[in-house]
Amino acid sequence: MPRLTPVLRSTLGGVSFAIRCDSPPLVAGLSLRWRALPPGPRRPDLLFDACFRPRRPRLVLNGRSRCVARDANHLLAELELAIYAEVCQRTATTPIHAAAVAFGEEAVLIAGASGAGKSTLAWHLTQLGGSYLAEEHVFLDAQSSLSGLPRALSFANTQGEDLGLAWAPRVRHSAPRIGLVVLLELPRSPSSLRRLGPAEAAAGLAQHLHRPPRSDDLNRLVDAVSGVRAFALAQEGVEAALACIGKHLPQA
Repeated sequence: MPRLTPVLRSTLGGVSFAIRCDSPPLVAGLSLRWRALPPGPRRPDLLFDACFRPRRPRLVLNGRSRCVARDANHLLAELELAIYAEVCQRTATTPIHAAAVAFGEEAVLIAGASGAGKSTLAWHLTQLGGSYLAEEHVFLDAQSSLSGLPRALSFANTQGEDLGLAWAPRVRHSAPRIGLVVLLELPRSPSSLRRLGPAEAAAGLAQHLHRPPRSDDLNRLVDAVSGVRAFALAQEGVEAALACIGKHLPQA
């Protein structure tokens, strides 16, 4: 029986998980990809085994086979999806499909549809002094603090050129509160920035939850964005987006 090597133990959205793997190259890759995650307990809620031997690659969750994969890349993708899906169903926090970058004690929360530019905008905000929290999954708790899943990702520069797999200069996994909300809309020319009230901002964020809304989600969103600057941004390109929101960024 191939030996399973522990890769990491961590906690996301209040749900603890651990990953083991029997492939040394994948162990190294996973350790690098999620090196910024905080440590988790010895007995996790979710135990994932990424197995390559003795037969086809497969993912096992809490001792039960979850799926069979074609290759290492497919197995990694299935592992990430499984973590997100299980955490989103189990968490008592509000899971938002958004990117987040922290400036001091406040975070910029960037929500929008897939492909809207959340990851790229978040990456470029780190070049302005922000600390990278997450590019896709953000968890909002009852105290209005945020936690994320920081990981190495591929980003594009302002000319749309692929920068390859990279880490932001500064990485965090939590922030005490939201300081700015940006809802990305369909690009327009010229770019436009529209101020949102708390109810409209909360309703916009509610459209980007990773699961069906629960009874406390909307109240939690309203509480989190009350007194916070919130905007709907319709932009064409990263430079235009940065020009629109630059003066509204929290202080690092």
